[in-house]
Amino acid sequence: MFNSPLLRILGATIAASALLSGCSINGSYPDATEPDAAKLRFISDLESASLDVFDAEHCMGRTTGLLNNLFVANTRRRAAMTITPQNDDKAYLEVRLKPESNLFLRANMVSTGVVCNNSLNVTLQRGAEYELTFDFKGNQCQSSLMRLHQAGNKVVRSPAPLINKGLPACAGSNALFPKAAETQPDTAERT
Repeated sequence: MFNSPLLRILGATIAASALLSGCSINGSYPDATEPDAAKLRFISDLESASLDVFDAEHCMGRTTGLLNNLFVANTRRRAAMTITPQNDDKAYLEVRLKPESNLFLRANMVSTGVVCNNSLNVTLQRGAEYELTFDFKGNQCQSSLMRLHQAGNKVVRSPAPLINKGLPACAGSNALFPKAAETQPDTAERT
């Protein structure tokens, strides 16, 4: 009975699903290897939350892992940040990002009947630590970016501006980065 082709196919399907889900839990983004890489903690309590990283060489983006999914455990991805998360932050991941580089980050969540995302451009300082929180308030998802630093015995979380100007190097590569519309030449009527 256990040698039936149907059971072997079912077993192979379950094994393949487990292997593939392991890849998606930890993401496809490789941590930056520079000794002075910036470190980012992504915090979210939203269902199936993830963070994608885009740069000029990776216009399709790379994900950093999965949080709060009903079927898989949270990623335990960590970057050895020196400042610990706040007490109530349970679902988070940490990544090392290339410093002084123009990056485009997109926080996502997919839930039953709800899809939400926020995007922002960042250029992170060398050796600095940051926290990006992603949550739902009212009828919209929100993000906040904080620069973390130590001031004596206190941890200081300073807000950083959230700017979404796209990624010019990726213009026209996909729907997230559409090609800019060409402007019409000036005519006497227009001027």
